[in-house]
Amino acid sequence: MYAKLALRSLKRSVKDYSIYVLTLVLVVGLFYSFLSVTSPYYAAQLPISINLSYLSQEMGKLIPGSTILLSFLIVYVNSYIMRRKQKEFALELMIGMERTKVGLLFFLETFWMGAIAVIAGILLGIFGSQIISSIVLKSFGEPFWLRLAVYPDTIGWTLLFFWGLFFLVGFMNMRVLKKKHLLSMLSSVECGNSKKWDRSIQGIVIAAFFLTLLVESLLCREMLPIIMRVSAKIRIYVGLWMVTMLLLAVCVLWFLKKCYKNQESGKAEAALTAASFVDIGLAFACAGILEDGVKQGALPEYWIMLPYFYGAVCLVMAVILFYTSVSWLALNRIEYQKTGKYRNLFLFGQIRSNIRAISKTMGIITVAMVTGLVITGWMPTLSGEMEGYLKERSVYDLQIFTVRHGVEQGKENKRIALDFSYIADYLKDRQVAVKSEIRIHSYYLQEEDEQEEKPILGIAVSDYNKLRTLSGEKAIVLSDNSFALQWEKKVIPKDMQAFDEKYPSVRIGNTQLNKMADGNYQTSVGMGLFTGNVKAVYILPDAVCEGLKTATDYYVANLEEVLSIEKAEKINEEMSVWLEALSENRQGSGYIRLKTLQLNQGISNTLIQRLCTTYISLILIIVCATIIALQQIMDAAEHKKRFLIIKKLGADEKQMNQVVNRQVGLWFVVSTGISSIVSMGILTVICVKSYRNYINYVPLGEVLWKIGLVYLLFWLIMMAYFAAACNLFKKNIEV
Repeated sequence: MYAKLALRSLKRSVKDYSIYVLTLVLVVGLFYSFLSVTSPYYAAQLPISINLSYLSQEMGKLIPGSTILLSFLIVYVNSYIMRRKQKEFALELMIGMERTKVGLLFFLETFWMGAIAVIAGILLGIFGSQIISSIVLKSFGEPFWLRLAVYPDTIGWTLLFFWGLFFLVGFMNMRVLKKKHLLSMLSSVECGNSKKWDRSIQGIVIAAFFLTLLVESLLCREMLPIIMRVSAKIRIYVGLWMVTMLLLAVCVLWFLKKCYKNQESGKAEAALTAASFVDIGLAFACAGILEDGVKQGALPEYWIMLPYFYGAVCLVMAVILFYTSVSWLALNRIEYQKTGKYRNLFLFGQIRSNIRAISKTMGIITVAMVTGLVITGWMPTLSGEMEGYLKERSVYDLQIFTVRHGVEQGKENKRIALDFSYIADYLKDRQVAVKSEIRIHSYYLQEEDEQEEKPILGIAVSDYNKLRTLSGEKAIVLSDNSFALQWEKKVIPKDMQAFDEKYPSVRIGNTQLNKMADGNYQTSVGMGLFTGNVKAVYILPDAVCEGLKTATDYYVANLEEVLSIEKAEKINEEMSVWLEALSENRQGSGYIRLKTLQLNQGISNTLIQRLCTTYISLILIIVCATIIALQQIMDAAEHKKRFLIIKKLGADEKQMNQVVNRQVGLWFVVSTGISSIVSMGILTVICVKSYRNYINYVPLGEVLWKIGLVYLLFWLIMMAYFAAACNLFKKNIEV
């Protein structure tokens, strides 16, 4: 009987659940799609060369662990439904129903709707899992094929999580109903909060104020002693930033004074908002300048991240204050008789009635959406950079090399020498057939280079040609009085050209060498040449290298077979012990790199980072869209009376629908527009700042295309929620 009553109530309340169903279908689809890669049924379909045990293990921990956002979302939507049905609960109690039965009926009602939404979400997730599968296969260099499959364990975990959450929420609802007074249910009014001001905003402003003072004092302490030794450009930018921080501090004090005296703070909010945005721009502009100072040793390392952290905190404050400033403008400065036709007056009245109360909520939502857009927009490029760098470093099946470390002046550099014969015997004993191998050395160009922190080393052209041949490239020809350079993949042509102009020749002992024409190479030659964080290696004539001191050893081999994960792990463990003993337990003096482990673990780590951050960001965007939609619908009861009044005054249904669309659309357009503009600005800064790191791995066109795809998905989600919110709003006011 209770099930029939719940179904009957569900049919009558379908209009209250449209946002709930839409949200559940999306989040269940995302949950199933991302969790599917952890299924052993999925792993069994993959090519044998792909081992997803590490990926499945880590994803199995992170995806369920990140569902705290889902819990918050479902609880938030449930609280909205509880508010909508307060009077219905009261009527049921008044006719004699027990509170336990009322709570049970409500639980069955929401559970039925949740069960339907979960099933629909799983169907959506089956298609979404193919997108995730394409990302996984592309990362491992395997072709993608469309194969819709159902994974029983993933379905089980999805049902267990969401249905378990429904039972927990239902238990909480029954406890609330037991404590709720009948009078409070009858008198409940579904309207927005009418508070003029939320004191928590003051806490955000105070935190930003003290951070501003801290950064200002650190900047004075670190920059003033060296200010006259830096360029005029640096002095101008840093000086402007320091001035704007002082201006920001003054605006904060003005704002807090107004709040403390309970005076109108609109002008102070507007001034503080403008000062914050200017300060943020200068903070990001100075970040690169200060980072160069860190690399040159003039500033401490924390200046690499401090400007970005400071800018992020100020951005949160600026976005929230932007909404409060707009609300002050709408409440006090707009002359409504000049805003247009008479039918706009009602719309402005609607907006004016709750703009102040929801300004903080809209500010926080906008910050959350900006965060989600930046993370989701940049993660594909970051993952592409990491995967490209990984494959560049994993060009050979086996690499063993020693690392050159700087030593203090006057102390001896204890170089590690690889025993190449031991390596050959070890591989033979482990029945690892070697197809081709190379044993080479790198050299110090000068005797004093051994005492330098990061000297550029040299390699004989014959050894370099061996690496090129093993990589499938043609050998180069180098004359006896010239040199060339092998560059790291991340270096761009502009930097190579600048180096050539600064160092057109090099003297090694009594020999003067000139740069060979077109002598810059970026061939994939593995990891062993670029030790000590250097970006280039000199390619020298063999005769010149004969008298030079050896700096590092490098062993490279391609194998007859592809090593299994288990065998590669065993070789890595045993060879690492040998290297550690060889280097007298000095950490980081020698390394072994096997292509099997590098690709599998490296790509798995990249996928974990990419999939988890994308999942969390999408959930975050859905949470924000849901809150924006429900924020408007919660005021429907109050707005219903107003719409009935204007309907009696002669407004037709079309005009009232236009007002609803504009009112609901305003908040979606404003939040979506501000989030898009701010996040695009941040992504532009990141693109310019990280240009050298990604451009050789991910073309700029691909970067822009992926970012554009993220924004298209974001706008589609917001449009879907806008349509659902408008439809539900109109039904609630019975237009």
